[in-house]
Amino acid sequence: MPGPDGKLTQEDIAKVQAWMFKYKMGNHPCPICDSIQWTIGEYVVHPTTQGNPQLFPNLPIYPNVILLSPCGYTRNVNAVMIGIAPAYRV
Repeated sequence: MPGPDGKLTQEDIAKVQAWMFKYKMGNHPCPICDSIQWTIGEYVVHPTTQGNPQLFPNLPIYPNVILLSPCGYTRNVNAVMIGIAPAYRV
């Protein structure tokens, strides 16, 4: 589980790498630069959902891990599905 600041632990990184191997990320080149070199971002990120939290309380938060290609193209992977973070609501 990521630390309180959202930084991935070595165990988290190993789980992301196992996920990448399982789904053959090396066979999925970047659509921009064609590289198969993917870098794992250091932190879990949380995309926001549309809607006013005061009007729509308990909106789910889906933590993501970022995978970056050399050109900067970014893929978001659901950290809950990888097994490194729980889903929660705000």
